[in-house]
Amino acid sequence: DGMRARRAYHSMERIYLDPRSGDYRQTPHGTVGSQAWPYSQALAATIAVARLDGGRSGAGHSVPARIAELDRRFRVRDGVYRAKPGGSVYYDDNEWIALDLLDWDALRGSSSVRLKAAQIFQTVVGAWDGNSQMTCPGGVQWTNEPGNDDRNTVSTANGAIVGLRLYLLTHRAVYLRWAQRMVGWVEECLADPDGLYGDHISGSGAIDRTEWSYNQGSMIDAYRLLYR
Repeated sequence: DGMRARRAYHSMERIYLDPRSGDYRQTPHGTVGSQAWPYSQALAATIAVARLDGGRSGAGHSVPARIAELDRRFRVRDGVYRAKPGGSVYYDDNEWIALDLLDWDALRGSSSVRLKAAQIFQTVVGAWDGNSQMTCPGGVQWTNEPGNDDRNTVSTANGAIVGLRLYLLTHRAVYLRWAQRMVGWVEECLADPDGLYGDHISGSGAIDRTEWSYNQGSMIDAYRLLYR
């Protein structure tokens, strides 16, 4: 419930946040300096608590500073975020960050964070695999890490979710077209006979049929938004 959420949030802030830098520790009493994914999870928690208490609550007041620190540590020129300073870009991480930014925009109405989410989506579209010689051509690559050519449910379905949320805000047809294309690729290439979804197709064409719960949730949310 709301009280437990607030208690968990305040524990997170007390144990992991370094107030001087505005950054988080990876472990209790550990070195300050988180990576983008755990940092964005703390940001998501802060936005969620702000939604409970109103955007102008204590949690709400801290969100702009958290976003600024996220930008300072991880954002690069084309508007996406590295997994760690100087590291590679993981497109699923960026899609979750885009959804956090859209949540903040929904709460407080911020054109600047909506623009950042749109920039992330544009880069995700650029990570669509256009090599027609690949097994099941298409799909959003998981990362720009050299030597990794995986195309994943998590990076493609969550890309669709970002596109659909942007479409519902702007009614720009390009967002809807790309979202439909992404959902269609997952259905065609990674749907299993039991109605669930496998994990990814590697660069060699091998299909990993592992059915992770988060992949199922991403496709459910994409279809929910398509229904809207």
